[in-house]
Amino acid sequence: MSDTVPNSNAEDKKSAAIASIIASAGLAWGKFVIGIMTGSLGIISEAIHSLIDLFATIITYFAIKFGDMPADEDHHYGHEKIESLASLVETGLLFATSVWIMYECAHRLMGAPMEIEITWYAIAIIVISIVVDFFRSKNLMKVAKATHSQALEADALHFSSDMWSSGAVLIGLIGVYLGFAWADTLSAMVVSLMILKAGWSLGKQAVEVLIDTAPKGSEERIREIVAQVVKKTTIGSVRVRTFEGTTLAVELEIFLPGSTELRKAVAIKKKIREKVQETYRKAHVFVYADVEE
Repeated sequence: MSDTVPNSNAEDKKSAAIASIIASAGLAWGKFVIGIMTGSLGIISEAIHSLIDLFATIITYFAIKFGDMPADEDHHYGHEKIESLASLVETGLLFATSVWIMYECAHRLMGAPMEIEITWYAIAIIVISIVVDFFRSKNLMKVAKATHSQALEADALHFSSDMWSSGAVLIGLIGVYLGFAWADTLSAMVVSLMILKAGWSLGKQAVEVLIDTAPKGSEERIREIVAQVVKKTTIGSVRVRTFEGTTLAVELEIFLPGSTELRKAVAIKKKIREKVQETYRKAHVFVYADVEE
C-alpha cells in the first residue's frame, strides 16, 4: 500500500471559507443597495457577481467539509473530487451571470440612456470591494497552497480577478461623472467578460480533474525516477490521474529478473514509492512487480 498524507489543515480551510462567505454577503448587500439607489448597471452587475461569490463560497465550504472525509467502503479513494465538482458548479454560475449582464448591457445601449447618480458612497463601495478582494484573495491563496485545496485556490483566483472587474466599474463611474453616460454600461460589459474568463479557467481545471487528466510530463518524469532507482529493469505501463489539486494516483508496472528474491522485490517497490513521493508529495503510488520473461 502507498503512504498517505492525512489532511491536518481542514480547520484552516473551513475558517478561510467562512471568512470569505461573510465578506461576499456584506459586499453583495452593499452593492445591491447602492446600485439600485444610483441606477448604475456596473455596480448592480458587481452586486450580482458578489452574490454569485456568496453562493460559490458556500458551495466551497461544504465541498471542503465533505471533501476532507476519509475513504470509506463506498469511496475507496476518499471524497476529494467533491471540491472539483464544486468548482464546476461555480463555473456554471459564472457563465449564467455573464450572459445576464451582457443582455442587460445590450438592452441599455439600444434603448434610452439611463440617468446614473454618482455619489461618494457609490465610489466607496467599489473601493472597499477592491480592498476586501485583495486581502481575502491573498489569504485564500496562502491557505490553498498550504493545504493543496483546489476549491480554495479557485476562489482565490476568482477574487483576484474580481479586483480588476471592480476597477473597471470604478473607471466607469468616473467616466459617467465626466459626462460619458455610456461608460457605466461599458464597465458592466468588461465585468461580464472577466467573469467569462474566470469561469473558463476554473471550469477547465475542474473538468481535467474529474476526467482523470494526467498532469503534463508526469508519466515521463515517473519513468525517469523508476529508471534511476532500478537500473536493470523493464518498465511497463505508467498511469497517472489527479485526485484533487496536487494529489495524484500513480500506478506503474515493473518487470524484474526471475532470480530476484521476494525481499529484494519488496524493497525495490518501497524505494520507487518513496522516490516518486519525493517529487509528487501527496501521490498515492501503487507499484506492481512481475517476472521478466
